[in-house]
Amino acid sequence: MILATNQRVSDQLIDYIKQAEGFRSLAYECPAGKLTVGYGKNIEDLPGLTEEQASVILQMDLVIAAKEVDTFAPKDIGPNRRAALTAMVFQLGMPAVKKFKKMLAALEQGNWLEAADQAMDSKWARQTPSRAKWVAEILKTGEMNG
Repeated sequence: MILATNQRVSDQLIDYIKQAEGFRSLAYECPAGKLTVGYGKNIEDLPGLTEEQASVILQMDLVIAAKEVDTFAPKDIGPNRRAALTAMVFQLGMPAVKKFKKMLAALEQGNWLEAADQAMDSKWARQTPSRAKWVAEILKTGEMNG
C-alpha cells in the first residue's frame, strides 16, 4: 500500500495489524477504555480528520452510493444523471431515496422532466434547495454545470 507521504507500508504489516486488532464496524471500548472502531482506530482521542483522510472516506462512500444507484437507475441514464443520483444517495441515503417513488418511476420511463419535478417536490428540496436544484437540473438536461 502506498501512502500519500510516499512511505511504503508492507502488505505483511497490514495483514498482521488486521489479524491482531480484528475488525469491528461499530464503535467499541478497547482494553484501554478508549472508543475504538475498525482495526483498532482510537476515535476518542482523534483531533479530527485531515482533509486527505476525509477525501479518502468520501471517495469510498461515493463508490458505495454509485453501486446503490445501479440498483434502480436505468442502464442508459448516462454518466451525468448517474452522478447526480449518486450525490442524492450520498446525501440522503438509499432508504430515503427509495421513498421518491414518483421520481423513480419517471426515471424508469426516461421522463427526465418529471423526475426532476418530483425531486423538487420534496422535503429534501425545501431543506437543501441548492443541492436539490443541482440534482434536478442534471436530471432534466443530462448536463453537469459545476
